[in-house]
Amino acid sequence: KMAGVAGGNAMRFHIPALAHIQANAKFRSCAYSGKSRRLSWMLKSRGHEVFFYCVDGSEADATEIVPVVSNEYRRLFYCDNDDPKNQYRFNTGDSYHRKFNGRVAEEIEKRLGDKDILCLPWGFGHFPIAQILGDKVIPVESGVGYPDCCLPYNRVFESEAWRAWVYGKGRSDEKGKYVPLENGDYRDTVIPNSYFAKEFRFQKEKGDKFLYLGRLVKRKGLADIIEATRQAGVELIVAGQGDLADVEGLDLRAPHVEFVGYAGPDEGRDLMAEAKALLVYTHYIGPFE
Repeated sequence: KMAGVAGGNAMRFHIPALAHIQANAKFRSCAYSGKSRRLSWMLKSRGHEVFFYCVDGSEADATEIVPVVSNEYRRLFYCDNDDPKNQYRFNTGDSYHRKFNGRVAEEIEKRLGDKDILCLPWGFGHFPIAQILGDKVIPVESGVGYPDCCLPYNRVFESEAWRAWVYGKGRSDEKGKYVPLENGDYRDTVIPNSYFAKEFRFQKEKGDKFLYLGRLVKRKGLADIIEATRQAGVELIVAGQGDLADVEGLDLRAPHVEFVGYAGPDEGRDLMAEAKALLVYTHYIGPFE
């Protein structure tokens, strides 16, 4: 709804990236970093003005890319995130994140127009920016794929299924009790996630191996995928952040499984193009389903 330009009435959007990593293809395994970059491209491609606030060295298709902290400064707090093989570490309440969000708010104020929209692609992680700016901007929770919303309305859900789940779960009251949202809110909507087609490659002739591509965690159903391919007598390639020898206490090493570690942009594209099938199985409601 918010992305269409009617009669040439372009809008102005401010999009913060994540503070603990650079926003670029190297860190494509971070869903929220990827969403912020793709959202910038989506809006700019429709004729809107887009200002992207990030760690120096980030990349996005925007009207202006605004680095608010240096990568050297980020590394003082989160240097272990430089290796995308690691699960990314962050603490949204630490002094670094407070500085990042404060700098974003300062830079937005320098560029404010009339009725500018502040996107919050990381929910509560970006909410302090909205608190600082107050009614100077219109805050929009632009990619809700998590259970706890920071805004009572102006929420963009990734799917109707996820919106229904969040409405049913509700918001916590002052005592921390969750109260269902019986009527929802007319200012909420659903805009499915997007991807860059150029990051994928079609290959007609497929190999014989199946593929799991994602974080190595229990809730992704990796143990079930490994067992299913074992019973089917097929080979499985596993790629992603983590270690098969310790998936939250499980040792999932098996003779029919080839673990190739973290797959960067080129490796991931080729693995998906060549795989017999990509197996996606979760133990939870997938927000983007």
